[in-house]
Amino acid sequence: MKPEDLAREINKVLADYSDEVIDKTKEAVEKVANETNEVIKSHISFNDKGGKYAKSCKISRSFNSRTNVRYTWHVTKYYPLTHLLEYGHALRRGRKSKSISSR
Repeated sequence: MKPEDLAREINKVLADYSDEVIDKTKEAVEKVANETNEVIKSHISFNDKGGKYAKSCKISRSFNSRTNVRYTWHVTKYYPLTHLLEYGHALRRGRKSKSISSR
């Protein structure tokens, strides 16, 4: 076997291995993103009648290339509620509700 052929074969094996590692890593990242979403949904502690707020929590793929993938967690439909829960909001007669974080 010539040295050029050996180098070509080594490069081929390394490229195949690299592709396999990238695929497995992307699968692991997707699995962790989905598990994170489920954990967040299970920790919603306020009285969510019907679970509408929890159901609107989603994971979306925000970036995907050959070697890189990113997921973003967000609330789709009830996102204004997130702000109200975090910072409180005005009630009748000039009162203000407490934020979830200060309870």
